Amino acid sequence: MNQISIVFYSKKYLTVAITISAFVLFLPLIGILSLGRSGLSFLYHSSSESDAVSKGFYEGPELTSDTYAYGNCTYWVYLERYDANDPISTKWGDAKTWASNAQKDGYIVNHSPTINSIFQSSAGEYGHVAYVIKVDQASFTISEMNYRAFNVIDEREIPLDKAASYYFIHDKQY
Repeated sequence: MNQISIVFYSKKYLTVAITISAFVLFLPLIGILSLGRSGLSFLYHSSSESDAVSKGFYEGPELTSDTYAYGNCTYWVYLERYDANDPISTKWGDAKTWASNAQKDGYIVNHSPTINSIFQSSAGEYGHVAYVIKVDQASFTISEMNYRAFNVIDEREIPLDKAASYYFIHDKQY
């Protein structure tokens, strides 16, 4: 063999070796992604799909009118309002902009939680929204998604004296 043949065969074997290595490295990722949402229970440190659901991993239907990112707080709040027959805009953006955008759309926005109102915080890069499900003399309870982990639904009780730190979006003014 001459030097040109050796170089050609070396490049050919190198290409084959790189291709096989890439396939072997990405094969587990392809397998995990092919499992779908139910197979992604490991995202919430669960041993099975039913264990993930019991910890709040959302397995409900996707709502086609909900254009917010699936698995995030905005998706959940839109879905909650839709299920309550009181849908909201799909154009309010990230959670941190919901109070100002809701107010522009004619919704009442203040610091007083009521059942079925939307809790809004501007904390963090994107902010956070949740759905108020209970209010009593000492606290309010919210239903939320993506607070503890991606696509995980949970409830959290917050002391009522903290309400002034948050915005609450109520129904439209008429």
